[in-house]
Amino acid sequence: MKNVEKASRPEFPPAEELKLVPRRRGHCEQVPPFQFGAHFTFAEMMQSLLDLFDEIEEESREGFEDLGQRLDRLGLKISTLNMNFSARLNNSKVIHEHVRLTPLHSVLTGELLSNCPSTLRELHALSVHEVEALLVELGEVVVRGPVGGKRRQLETAFGVMSRVVQTRRQS
Repeated sequence: MKNVEKASRPEFPPAEELKLVPRRRGHCEQVPPFQFGAHFTFAEMMQSLLDLFDEIEEESREGFEDLGQRLDRLGLKISTLNMNFSARLNNSKVIHEHVRLTPLHSVLTGELLSNCPSTLRELHALSVHEVEALLVELGEVVVRGPVGGKRRQLETAFGVMSRVVQTRRQS
């Protein structure tokens, strides 16, 4: 008898979907109108949702601005590294103290290095602090140890691979 009653009743899909509303409401607990069981008008609920969307939009905008700044810094670093690569190729041919070095650019600013030595002689005359400052501007990790090792690191950063060793004649 129950089967006959069930079979004779019409089905209303929209009415069936309404049964899901109380169950789905539990998923909306983070939406301000549903917090703490408060009751709001439809207009208040819509305004609350619009405010929430505005917050999400603002956070997204800030994220995109940050991403844009990071991409700009990356672009500067890549173009600087490219310019320095060309300069290092030129400097790889420098073997004497008086031959001019091609200047390098700072990876921090993209500008030519401040206090950039123009020859190996000037590079060797730099103080330990000047050597370290140039290494930092080139994006190099400053090694610990004596100034000679740091100067050699700076020579390598400039692309200088070999040099003529001068020997004294002993009489």
